[in-house]
Amino acid sequence: MATSNSKKRCYPSGLEITFNDEQINSVVEHWPRFITLEAQLSDQNSKPLTKVSPFLIQKGIQGIIGTPKSVKKLKSGALLIEVTKKQHSTSLLALKMLADIPVVGKIHSGLNQSKGILFDRDHDLDDIPEQEIQHELESQGVISVKRFTKRRNDVVEPTNTYLLTFCVPNLPTNIKVGLYQMKIETFVPNPLRCFKCQRFGHGQMNCKGSEACFRCGEDGHDGKTCQNTPKCKNCKGEHMASSKQCPIWKKEKEIQKVKTESKIPYPEAKKLVNLSSVPKPQLTYATVVKASSLKEAATQVSEKDFLMKSTSSEAPLASNDKGKSTPPASAGHAAIAAQKSVAVAASKSEAAGSSKSSGRQNKSPKKKKHPEAADRSVAQKGERPRRSSQ
Repeated sequence: MATSNSKKRCYPSGLEITFNDEQINSVVEHWPRFITLEAQLSDQNSKPLTKVSPFLIQKGIQGIIGTPKSVKKLKSGALLIEVTKKQHSTSLLALKMLADIPVVGKIHSGLNQSKGILFDRDHDLDDIPEQEIQHELESQGVISVKRFTKRRNDVVEPTNTYLLTFCVPNLPTNIKVGLYQMKIETFVPNPLRCFKCQRFGHGQMNCKGSEACFRCGEDGHDGKTCQNTPKCKNCKGEHMASSKQCPIWKKEKEIQKVKTESKIPYPEAKKLVNLSSVPKPQLTYATVVKASSLKEAATQVSEKDFLMKSTSSEAPLASNDKGKSTPPASAGHAAIAAQKSVAVAASKSEAAGSSKSSGRQNKSPKKKKHPEAADRSVAQKGERPRRSSQ
């Protein structure tokens, strides 16, 4: 049966074939969803948009496109705006003034794209150039195709792994290559390592540190001619700074994975990975029982100390002269005295009950049978009477 959101097409052969909307509109409409607005700083009195009143920004944007999906501040002073309609994207890119401030709209380079890995396990694309593959997949949003290579015995060989760049922010899970359906996996880039100081998280163009050797980790010389023993600059291990076995490299790889999958900046992804790597205490049955027993023992000791203090405070009052008047007891002392009286009464009642039961047992002792009476009873049963050994 055809669903409500499906459409039917009848072919001359009489076969009725049903297509859904996704198959009919297979051509992806390419337009940017993320736009950046920057203020044109012409003089010293001009200021970035992040320093302008948020109420003026709200009124200016709503007067042009209405309420956008999201608006975020960037460190550069620009605004990152996410829209859901192509008309809104076109309006922001053509915008010249916002709240009497000259602005310029630009397409965000990273958020409007997504990258995925295609594994050609059957080697169907080995003899097809990259440009031809991109042209055939262009209707599905592919704007770039790059084939990975590997070096073996100083010879560069192509692999069956392809990097596909899509012009949409959300990466598709599958793609059609001809008549075949192939899976697309998320591409996680390698950590960014500075070739100058060998630290992770920035490039050598923005590096403010001193030059270090990628082989031995020492400062002041180039690693290309270094013959020292390998030593990592980051973890001090017995490997080079570029080694993928470095624990710092593995942690940075995890940060890149969180950043790519969650689409968040690098500092936020780093905080999440650092929080998840903090070891949590393991609760076992033995530790829980031990903690509860210690807590119970501490409670019992505190109650015992309280009773001892209360009795010691009452002792001087009992030893006072009869002629002197004693101060009235507090509510706490009265409660303790009441508990003591109840306990004494209960102990007396138990003692009385035990004495009564013991008296009953003494009053009715078991009667011993006489030997002759025992012989008579045995004779009545037909048994042979026992003879006394005298």
